[in-house]
Amino acid sequence: MVKLRNAFVTRFVAAPLVVAVAAGGSLFLGGAANATPGSATFTGIIHDETGMAIAAASVQACPASPGPCVTAASDINGVYNISVTPGSWNLSAYPPTDVTYATLSQSNVSKNLTLSQLQAIFRRNQPVNPGDPPCGTIHPRVPQVGSGVRDFWNKLVGPFGSCVDTTNSIVQNDGAILGNDPNAIAPYGVGAWVTQTVSRNIVDHHGLAVLRGINGYPPFANMAPLLLPDFARTLNIGAGATVTQNFILRRPTAPPPGTTVTSSITPVDGVPVVNWADPFPLATTQPSGGTASYAITLNSSGDTIQSGSLTESPIGSGNYQAQIPALSPSHGPIKVCITISYPGNPTITICFTVYIDPSGTVVTPAGAPLADATVTLLSSDTATGPFTPVGDGSDVMSPSNRTNPDVTGFDGMFHWDVIGGFYQIQATKQGCRATDGSSAATSAVYEIPPPATDIQLVLDCGP
Repeated sequence: MVKLRNAFVTRFVAAPLVVAVAAGGSLFLGGAANATPGSATFTGIIHDETGMAIAAASVQACPASPGPCVTAASDINGVYNISVTPGSWNLSAYPPTDVTYATLSQSNVSKNLTLSQLQAIFRRNQPVNPGDPPCGTIHPRVPQVGSGVRDFWNKLVGPFGSCVDTTNSIVQNDGAILGNDPNAIAPYGVGAWVTQTVSRNIVDHHGLAVLRGINGYPPFANMAPLLLPDFARTLNIGAGATVTQNFILRRPTAPPPGTTVTSSITPVDGVPVVNWADPFPLATTQPSGGTASYAITLNSSGDTIQSGSLTESPIGSGNYQAQIPALSPSHGPIKVCITISYPGNPTITICFTVYIDPSGTVVTPAGAPLADATVTLLSSDTATGPFTPVGDGSDVMSPSNRTNPDVTGFDGMFHWDVIGGFYQIQATKQGCRATDGSSAATSAVYEIPPPATDIQLVLDCGP
């Protein structure tokens, strides 16, 4: 299900050199604000829980009433500025995502370019007049239109010049984009490259691509912990006013040994992920004889959305258990705290992060869930379109699912969590048709925010 909050869990690397350049030599999602000039300004500092400023974090302001969202990026000091029209706005801050450039392992391209050199390469245009500089020996390329890597690379080193190969259909984070050209250069996600090369569960597409560093730093130096977004403050602002709103992007905490959340969804870097429609077991093993309780709070507001007790079973075992009800419509990162008190002894408190993932369903006309349907998330800059598929792996989607298109499970469910914008969802399956006779069931257009809930697509697979 498409939801307002994108609950991204992404990587942050401090940027001591220039804005949007990591100490690890990676470029971050961010860049100049796309804010439409208005008569009021939101400003503030984005930092982590230690007080360290976060460069190239994204801040999104979405009007409380229907209308387009406005985004900006923090500078090297963590400061952001967004120009808006007077009114009521929902502000959220999202962590940056790291990306660098790749070449072939045997390449004529420098192994460590500066940001200004990359900008010169990717902004260069074909000669027009006699005496104009040629494109040069380096052959810059970018992945297919709509991919997240292409979009933020364009924001940071673009706009792309005519010397850049922008017409290929190679997906992002695929070494095939370099071909066999020792002079080729293309952007590549650091996290994707690492995952492809070390995980047995991910198809390795990197081929002969090797990641290179920026501004004298290697691409993997100081890769830092994950950070969670800081969501939706609703702020009112008047004409000519400047309103300050700071954000803290906190590191998620996995459950400690002996504490578990049981879910069918794969954890993200040790942080449990549960479907918002499913109840789930919570358990911890601690000294016996205590009185145990839990409280679940929203990462976005600190509001408690669920609380209750854990039962020691069997008595004296030290195994404390509770069945947590489904948490819909809450979604995104939440904080789970377990408290166990003992007569005459110190109280034990255990807190960690859980990600609540939203979902929608594809069903038959009779309402039965439809498995193995292909679902595609579409997006547009406007409500009237055109709508195009969100790039597979795009940071528009949260890390709990960045697969697009995706396939429904036995329960007919699909799930994405996204940033603000205009979206549609399409569902298809071989041998099935939409109720209007077309080959695909297409949802209405959803402007996020507000949240779009209980999305259901119907496919008829009958004769």
